[in-house]
Amino acid sequence: MGLFSAMNARRAAAKAASQVQVVSQVPGFRLWQGRYPPRDPRVREELYSYRSWVYIASNVIANRMAEIPIRMSEVEQNADGTETREPIVAHPLYDTLRSGGRTRPNPTTHAFNFRKLTSLDLELTGNAFWLKVRDRLLLPREYWRLRPDRIVAILDKHTGLIEGWAWIGRSQGETKIYLANDVVHFKYPSPIEDPYWGWSPLRAVTYAFDTDQANQMYQTKFFEAGAQLGFIISAKGEVDKETAQFVLDQFNARHQGLETMWQPVVVGGDATIVPAQALNKDIQSLELFDKTRDILLACYGVPLTKVGLANDVNLSNAEALDITFNRETIRPRLLNVEETIETDLLPDFPQPAAGRWLDFDFDNPVPGDREFELEEDTQLVKAGIRTADEVREKRGDKPFGSAYGGKVQVPLGVTLVDPLGGGEETFGINPFELEEEVLDTGAGTLEGEPRKALPAGRKRLPRATDPNETAGLALDWGGQVKHYLALVSARIAGIDATTWDRLAASLGEGIDAGETINALAGRVRDVFTEATDVRALTIARTEGMGAANAASLSGYEEGGVEGKGWLATMDAATRDWHADADGQVVPIDQPFIVDDEPMQYPGDPSGSAENTVNCRCYCTPEVLSARQAPSWTQADREAMWRAFDGRLKRYEGTIASAARGVFAGQQRSVLRVLAAHEKSKQPLHAVDVPRLLHAGLGAHEGAILAAVGGAITKLYPAEAAVGYAAAKQLVG
Repeated sequence: MGLFSAMNARRAAAKAASQVQVVSQVPGFRLWQGRYPPRDPRVREELYSYRSWVYIASNVIANRMAEIPIRMSEVEQNADGTETREPIVAHPLYDTLRSGGRTRPNPTTHAFNFRKLTSLDLELTGNAFWLKVRDRLLLPREYWRLRPDRIVAILDKHTGLIEGWAWIGRSQGETKIYLANDVVHFKYPSPIEDPYWGWSPLRAVTYAFDTDQANQMYQTKFFEAGAQLGFIISAKGEVDKETAQFVLDQFNARHQGLETMWQPVVVGGDATIVPAQALNKDIQSLELFDKTRDILLACYGVPLTKVGLANDVNLSNAEALDITFNRETIRPRLLNVEETIETDLLPDFPQPAAGRWLDFDFDNPVPGDREFELEEDTQLVKAGIRTADEVREKRGDKPFGSAYGGKVQVPLGVTLVDPLGGGEETFGINPFELEEEVLDTGAGTLEGEPRKALPAGRKRLPRATDPNETAGLALDWGGQVKHYLALVSARIAGIDATTWDRLAASLGEGIDAGETINALAGRVRDVFTEATDVRALTIARTEGMGAANAASLSGYEEGGVEGKGWLATMDAATRDWHADADGQVVPIDQPFIVDDEPMQYPGDPSGSAENTVNCRCYCTPEVLSARQAPSWTQADREAMWRAFDGRLKRYEGTIASAARGVFAGQQRSVLRVLAAHEKSKQPLHAVDVPRLLHAGLGAHEGAILAAVGGAITKLYPAEAAVGYAAAKQLVG
């Protein structure tokens, strides 16, 4: 039975059933006094049409839709009308819906299949539904697919607008009612359907689909039960049954089967063999098969190349068809999903401050566009037309925020002439000029004094423009960076736990004292003021110093150094046991022993807080000797520490700024949650504090790790290159 046939057979019964009013007494929901609109019987037929060319077309689309990476950003409107986007790498929705995320949409389905099922529902029925399952803070934590053939909208009997959705099971009385806000409804719009229901591509070509199914059924039945004459033995005159059967038996015995079917035959007398002709309807059936296939694929916007059926295809036209498929078929569908999520799902999560908003979108699926944009941006930066920061802002990435990112990058030695007569100026960024500022202390002097002659066997500090450092920057330090981040991630993640504990203690104390919301907000500001002014600096010093020493050690190892030394900051603030460790030299793969604790380098994440927090010591490259003494003069050791301290201050500034940005976002979120609670007019108790903090800090989960980890990812290669240069200078 085709779609239209099934529709006509069931519409009368469905229309009668739709007039029954619904009254649900599900706990937590009000009584529904609306009515079900007619339940369209075509939806079930469409859902079960997932076969043949409909399966092929919808599966191609669904796979492509499910594999496109998602992106989330916090967007701010600038005074000049432009927008600044800060990528979000840790958010409950982002983690749930991206492939390979840390959580699943629900315990039974991972992100790829969940997104694929959503797309299949849309392609087959024009509708897809997600049920939001909320946690005790009323935030969505799980998403479940609701089959479109079992969902019916509940309309207000006065306005005709959707008030909720009814899920109707197979058995009598198996009905669940959901609030409209608890269901996300994706749909393909139609100019002739009701506004609360979508229209599938399949419905537009129902006759083609029914024809294709009937044609395939005809072919199947023919091969199962039909017969086709291959030839006719014709004889003049009448032939009795016994003679005819004898001729057929002899013919079959000699020529039937794969091994003898092509052997020649000699016919005597008046008999002749005449080949049977194919019937016209059989030929038409094959032609009709191709026509219905082309109609169905065209309706879905899937070219033949995507299903492996195109003839005379080459790389050029295959790429062109792929670009057209992604631009005309995939991208509009992604925009439909984006807008639905932004309007029906994102508002359920804590929102940024005024003037900022959350944005959800997908990567551009069009291959040619991505390659063209990347090549264009690369050439514009190389030509000095755009800066690196301008390109990053355009692509939705956070600007470097450094002198390098804001400068025009022109190859060294290129001369630009001012057309207005301003003269000539040679431009070009030396990638090592920032290091020169801190390594070249006093133009080759230590605090203004000329360097003294070195004893035999001692080495000078490397210059930042040394070719060894250039080689160090060219090396790939990605593996070492990942390894270090894995070591330090637990310590960085503990920063959020400290913030939570201090907020919980302060707010609990204020609530117990009967303080107002304004007073509690003051406590929140106090906690984050201390975090911004004090903790951010501690985080920056601890994490910057540890990462820089780990990077230096990587450079030493790559440069072939056999030993390493502990260089302490010799001032009143230095720990006694770190001063005792000063000058300690050990093999490159052996730990230092500092206050009876083994440490591979100053700031080693495996060390205790007493040995790492706010440490300012440095790991130096050393040549092993029998007396295990430093390979550098004391003056050079002091200069080496000052150079390291200068670089470290710049690293610390970047990390502190990143931490302060996270603290500021957390403060805004917690204050918004407090303000919302005040509007609710509900009393606030100490037991409510975990819920408030979860709502305020939950959206920022992992943000501190992403911010500090991002800063470490940038400083590590630069410091490793300095270490590599020092190693090469030492080993000669």
